[in-house]
Amino acid sequence: MCTRRLVAVLAVAALAGCAAARSVEGPNLGQPASPAEIAAWDISIPPDGAGLPAGSGTAARGAVVYAEKCQACHGDKGAGQPNDRLVGGHGTLTSASPVRTGLPIFGPGAAALTREALAQRDRPDFPKRRDVTGVPAAIHWKTGTSFGFRDAWAVGSGPAYTVVVWTGNVDNQPSAELVGSEAAGPLLFDVLEGLASRNSAQLPAPHDDLIDVEVCAYSGHIAGDACPDRVKVHAPVHAVPTTPCPYHQAYDVDRATGRAVVPACRKPGKSYDRKSFVVLPSAVTAWLTDRHRAVPEAPVFDDDCAADAAAAPPVMTTPGEGQVVSLNPGVPASRQLVPLSASTHAAAVTWFVDGVLVGSAAADQRVYWTPAVGRHEIVVADDAGRKARRTLIVERGASQRPR
Repeated sequence: MCTRRLVAVLAVAALAGCAAARSVEGPNLGQPASPAEIAAWDISIPPDGAGLPAGSGTAARGAVVYAEKCQACHGDKGAGQPNDRLVGGHGTLTSASPVRTGLPIFGPGAAALTREALAQRDRPDFPKRRDVTGVPAAIHWKTGTSFGFRDAWAVGSGPAYTVVVWTGNVDNQPSAELVGSEAAGPLLFDVLEGLASRNSAQLPAPHDDLIDVEVCAYSGHIAGDACPDRVKVHAPVHAVPTTPCPYHQAYDVDRATGRAVVPACRKPGKSYDRKSFVVLPSAVTAWLTDRHRAVPEAPVFDDDCAADAAAAPPVMTTPGEGQVVSLNPGVPASRQLVPLSASTHAAAVTWFVDGVLVGSAAADQRVYWTPAVGRHEIVVADDAGRKARRTLIVERGASQRPR
């Protein structure tokens, strides 16, 4: 078994000789980051969880979910059998020699899949690096940029070495050029490529807890009958996905009109060809359209034939599950509209709040509701009558609450 060595590289731009003769002064790498540039990267969630949506659920509800979804594989109360044990391990990390409990945090197969995923993208400043001979083909890497552009890092590994690179100013001054993929990433590859010729160790073979699974080349889900292109991928033997591709759908298409039909709508004397379509949820279609991306051609059904009525009901995307809306003090409710959106294969949806019609719209469009303090039932229905419902709580802001 090859022992992986750790090489840490701290890329700190500082002149040691000058530091002794001058007061503390930063090396002034790059340009100061503007407030707009900092705001664009302001995506951090602090330790107190501020900014996260409201959670929901109880231990009692969790016990029901476990009994329904997990107990058949992981045993009563997570004790194990036939699959892994999920409980135990308390007090086993209190010494320099932890007690092995048989509960792996990250199994060998999962580690192999993670390495494979992290090696998909190549060197950021030289995307065609793999076309050059004599460099390690598989480098698994990840970069990061801290809030405010104060430092940037990269970590990665090859067959024998793991390398960590940190870049930043010693006086903690931010810089718009301190971006992980641009500042630290190239240094990481320089080091790993420089070390590659000194060791001939090979990447470990896939672990025996991985098996080959045929998936749809388009979606990555288990290939269904309508998926035209398929590839083999590795999957953990204890967690093989079972959900078939939800996007490819096959219909009979009338040769004369080009219109799709379901089996019940086929007409005598007509000629049909079986054709696969990519049918995306409306939320995905809206995302692609907003970014001027190509949207796959959806089937157009014959006038006398509707799409499969057994399709899934809409999935409400906003408001979120367990969401609580707090009205801002001093701002009219008419200026604090709540967006209502759903993802569905249907063409249009209709929205109701507490049984009152709010409006109808194309499935990829939002409808807006003027909030009122209280507990409300939100219902969305598609053009086939399938429904989804959710409870939304609207409360007064802090200064609006009665004292």
